[in-house]
Amino acid sequence: MNLLLDLEKNEYISQTNVRIIEKYCGRWSVSAYHALLQTHMLTEHDLADAIAETYNIDRVYSFDKNDIDLSILRKVSYADALRYQCCAPHRDEKGSYLVYIVDPTNPSLMAFLAQNLDGFRLVVVDLTLISRSIEEAYPLELQLPSLENLEARIK
Repeated sequence: MNLLLDLEKNEYISQTNVRIIEKYCGRWSVSAYHALLQTHMLTEHDLADAIAETYNIDRVYSFDKNDIDLSILRKVSYADALRYQCCAPHRDEKGSYLVYIVDPTNPSLMAFLAQNLDGFRLVVVDLTLISRSIEEAYPLELQLPSLENLEARIK
């Protein structure tokens, strides 16, 4: 998958935009996703909508922290959630891990998910929502592993 070429194919950006963003990515060592946002080529909301439509992935616009399953959050550590910009707060009705992501073209993210979650379904969110979702989903004891270990020793 190539985000820029796929977005161009679906007419979200032009061929000129693709060339400009590719140069920007090379110059500043950022992903195409982040380059599109940093250059204001697309807004977070528009980029998430475009990705969802281009790759036929469900799109979510809000996060409900009442749906969190802590046992599932433990499968993706807080540090990994921040690193890969993903959040797996619960399973869907079919038992698949529901994984909030921003960029399905990130190969390291996809490899991480394949290695750590057996059966998952991607859901696209915008960058602000993924950041907020991670912060709201992970309780402090999962954010600070040393506290989690301390809590286990006290019990």
